[in-house]
Amino acid sequence: MNRRSILKTTLATLTAAWGLMLQSKEVSAATRVQLEIRAVEGMGRGVFARAPIKAGTVVIRDYTLPVPAADIEHTQKTVFKDYYFVSGEPGQDGAVAYLALGIASLLNHSGKAPNVEQRWDLTKEGWVVEFTALRNIRAGEQLFFDYEFAEDEIPAWADNYPKK
Repeated sequence: MNRRSILKTTLATLTAAWGLMLQSKEVSAATRVQLEIRAVEGMGRGVFARAPIKAGTVVIRDYTLPVPAADIEHTQKTVFKDYYFVSGEPGQDGAVAYLALGIASLLNHSGKAPNVEQRWDLTKEGWVVEFTALRNIRAGEQLFFDYEFAEDEIPAWADNYPKK
């Protein structure tokens, strides 16, 4: 597959996924506008609450684009290299990673104090990643989830990550 075909396919998939996300009834429009993206020193960008969020609230629900094992090496050479979710094993679609088509990929890590947790849901449109508030979240607070590194794969930047 040449670059033009890949780009055309990717754009069509992103457009379809964006439409699905906008139609999603699982996360209300009110919840989506309660979030904002900000620059975070030493972390790049992060997702923050604009208003208080109650524990148990689904704050993000993003459709995903599967990344097949054959494309992972190429993905590592793109801007997406730090913004996809890794799967332990290839799924039914042959993917070993999933690129969230929303703001989920901008959530930062905290192994000690996550305030949202991720859950995966297989829908007829494909895999969806969902983040739910573990506790009440204050306005202005950054959302964090535990990246759940395997003990032998903890990156140097996660030096405060608790050993399992």
